[in-house]
Amino acid sequence: MKIEELSEERIVVELSSGDMDALEITFEELDYANIETRRVIWTLLDRAGRELGRDIDPSGRMMIEVIPRRRGGCVLHFTLIGQPRRIFPQKKAPKRSAPPASLIGFAFPSIDPVLDSAWAYTGFGSPQPEHSALYEKDGEYRLLMAPGARSRALCAFFSEYGDPLPGGVMAAAATREYWREVVGENALERLAGG
Repeated sequence: MKIEELSEERIVVELSSGDMDALEITFEELDYANIETRRVIWTLLDRAGRELGRDIDPSGRMMIEVIPRRRGGCVLHFTLIGQPRRIFPQKKAPKRSAPPASLIGFAFPSIDPVLDSAWAYTGFGSPQPEHSALYEKDGEYRLLMAPGARSRALCAFFSEYGDPLPGGVMAAAATREYWREVVGENALERLAGG
């Protein structure tokens, strides 16, 4: 097991297939609705807290991403939400294929209204935009979306939670270049837990 603190709010835990066996869980069984998964997550956070010399509240708000490893095991990314922030230089992410040309964006002062809006939007069964991605810089967030034919409906809905991002394509390009990508594809669905 390898535990690494990328920043004060971001922790990565790498588990080998042997670690998974010792925890008595497989990648396929990992589901936060499963009590065994929660036991494993709490165990990992407890161990990470002891190893990193800090208190990590496993019942606090966090985003958890689990990625399988080709040779067995998995990598867990924990993003602690609402923790004090330290500024670290960010490595630039590799360039992805360009998103659709017509993007709209919204600015949020913290993660809470982002999560609330994603949950509310997807909770009503609303059709997902063609593209959505979430970015962060200095504790502020930007949600970029390619609305397709639903531009007015999306603008009206998300204006209740955040501020429309002026500048259109130029603001979107600056966000992709200078802000840290938090969720790169299907951000709305992933943030809502879908």
